[in-house]
This record gives sequence, C-alpha cells and structure tokens, in this order.
Amino acid sequence: KMMRLVFLVAVVVGAKPLSERLWEANADVARASLVHPWVLALATGDLDAASFAAYVSQDKYFLLAFSRSYGRAIGTCPDMDCVETIHSLLGAVVDELKLHSSRSEDEEVIQPTKATLAYTDFLDDVGRDPETTTLDILAAMAPCMALYTYVGRELKRTAGAEGAYSDWIDTYASDDFQIATQSMSRLIDRLYVGGDGRAPAYYAKAMLYEFDFFDAQARSDDVTPAMRSLKDALLLAPPADL
Repeated sequence: KMMRLVFLVAVVVGAKPLSERLWEANADVARASLVHPWVLALATGDLDAASFAAYVSQDKYFLLAFSRSYGRAIGTCPDMDCVETIHSLLGAVVDELKLHSSRSEDEEVIQPTKATLAYTDFLDDVGRDPETTTLDILAAMAPCMALYTYVGRELKRTAGAEGAYSDWIDTYASDDFQIATQSMSRLIDRLYVGGDGRAPAYYAKAMLYEFDFFDAQARSDDVTPAMRSLKDALLLAPPADL
C-alpha cells in the first residue's frame, strides 16, 4: 500500500518517474552505444558474419545470467503483482534465447570475453547480496532492456529493415519488446518508495557494461560511407520513444 501511495503522489505532483530519471541520466552512454561502429556496421550490413556469430554466442551467455537475475528478483518480490510481472519478463528472455539458438550451435561451449564476464559477474553479485532489494536487481537489469529497445527502434526508423541483420533490428524494434521494456519500467516505478538508494549507481554501471559489451565485439577498423551516413542521421534525429 505504501509503495502505491508514493507512486500515486509522485504522479499527482508531476515528479518524473524513477525509470525516466535513470534513463535520462545515462542517455549519453546510450547514444554512444547507438553510434558505436559495431552497431553501425550491423545496421548497414557491413558487419562480418563471424563477428555477428561471436556476438550471438556472448549474448547467449549473458542472457542466461540475466535470467538468473530475474529468478533472484522474484525471490525478493513484495507482492504477487511483482512476481507475475517478472515471470512475464522472464518469458521474453526465453524467446531471445530461442532466437539466438536458431542462429548458432546449441552444443557450443561459450568462452565469455572479459567484458561479458564483468557484466554477468556484476549481475550475479547484485543478486547475491543479502541486503539487495527487488528494485536494486531491476535497476541493474533495466539498461539492457531500455538500450536494446532504443537501439532497435532508432535503427529501424533511420536505417530501415533491409540487410543481412534486419531480423536483429526487427526483434528489438518490435512492439512486443517495447511492451516488455515498459513493463520493467512500470515495475521499477511502482517499487520506488523514495530515496533512490543504490538504484542509480547500479543502473549507471550496467549501462556502461552495455557499451563495453558492444565495444568488445570483433570488427573491422574500416568505416564505410554507409556507416558514416547512418551515424550522421542518427545523431541528427530526435530520439524515438521507449
């Protein structure tokens, strides 16, 4: 009851929801990920197939850790609505893993990169902390959802949906993925009871790990005219809604 009261009061007085404040505070890192050379090469189709395959393997490893975090978050939920929301969000991760499995060998042994391992260790450490709250865990997870929605929708709008990796763009630009991201944001805002605590630090750290994850992927140093043109268009365009 107290959580709902604080949430309603914030809405009435016009205060920005916590999820919105966290996103805005880290928008510069999100924009840097959007125009990262690896992302630009993926969007224009200039990305080497081997680099994309390696990314898919690393992301599979990451998503398994991400799913564990959802499990730990369920264990800290204060009510049934929280449990049901996270259970639904976990289903979206399962769908992502199925999609990745269709792009790679199911039996492959994945060796995580330094960047992947740093990110997954961070999520595991947050989840294992005996003093952690549901909000803490979700704040560490939310940047992944928000950033991929942002990147997917920006690339779809600016670069279109043609090319070798158009299905990747379509996945994260989809209404279903946006709905999942918004569901995560609403839950964060509902759980917020004032005093941000560790949420801003966890959110900021995770957003940096997201950038590092892209930066760790193998890529050519060449910047094609198509990549340069897309970067200019992305930087000029107003951001799409999350």
